[in-house]
Amino acid sequence: MIREQVDGIAQELKKTGIVRDPARTKLVQTRKALVSHWTNIADSLDAQGEAVLAGEVRQFAARFPPVLTDRERIAVQIIRHLKSSKARTPESPGNARALDHEMTR
Repeated sequence: MIREQVDGIAQELKKTGIVRDPARTKLVQTRKALVSHWTNIADSLDAQGEAVLAGEVRQFAARFPPVLTDRERIAVQIIRHLKSSKARTPESPGNARALDHEMTR
């Protein structure tokens, strides 16, 4: 099942250059709601005179990772793999010495 999912995502990337996932909209909405709730908590803490704690809560909310669906995460990994594979090819001038070194080991 995972193999089919990866193959499907790879084909979509090949055809369109992007991966679309209908679940993304819901994840973005959920993230926005979470940040909003944490911001409200920070505002309440400020109102209670807890400025330091309020600042920490705001920093916590600001560091939430960007939204990525499972399909998008797989697509990112596929793209990274392709880029690293291209970087290791003999045609890549910057990697000729590294390839020579690998071959003489």
